[in-house]
Amino acid sequence: MAGNIIPAIATTNAMTAGLCVLQAFKVMRDDLHKAKMVFLERSAARVINTDTLKPPNPNCTVCGVTQSRLVVDTSRATLNNLVEDVLRVQLGYGDEFSINNEVGTLYDPELDDNLQKKFSDLGIKGDSFLTVIDDDDDNPRLNLSFSISEKYVYRQRYTSSELADIVAEHCPQNPSQY
Repeated sequence: MAGNIIPAIATTNAMTAGLCVLQAFKVMRDDLHKAKMVFLERSAARVINTDTLKPPNPNCTVCGVTQSRLVVDTSRATLNNLVEDVLRVQLGYGDEFSINNEVGTLYDPELDDNLQKKFSDLGIKGDSFLTVIDDDDDNPRLNLSFSISEKYVYRQRYTSSELADIVAEHCPQNPSQY
C-alpha cells in the first residue's frame, strides 16, 4: 500500500492540472460561458466533478479590489499627504500597507524614502494608477486602486521663486518660440 501513495498523488494532480488547463483554454478564447471549475470529490459516484464559474466575491481579500478616483494637484501633493492624511487619518489604515504603481513599490514600512517627494517627481500624473495593499495579518482590507486625476490648484499669492518656477516650467526658454 505504501509504495502506491506517491504515484497515486502524482496521477491525480496531473489529471486535475490537465483538466484545469483545458478550462483555461476556454477562458483565453473568451468562452467563459463554457468554462467550468474542475475539482476532485470524495464520492464513490464521481471522483472528478465540475461546477459553473462563480463571480469573484467582492469581500474577498484575495480577489476583491476597491477602486476610487483621487483628484490631486500632482505638482503639490506629496506621497506623505496620501499616506498620512488620506490612508491613515481618513481611511483608518494601520502601519502595515504598501503603495505600488506601474514602476514598482513607492512606499512600504521599510521604504519611506519617497514620502517627501511630490507626485510629479515620482512620475504620478493624470491617468496613473496607485494600488494600496494592506499587509495587516489580523484584519486585512481589500486592495485599493486609485485612478489619479490631475487638478491644478490656483493660489492667489506666490513667492517670487515659486512664480519663477511656474513660468520656467510652462514657458519655453526661447521667447522666439511664441
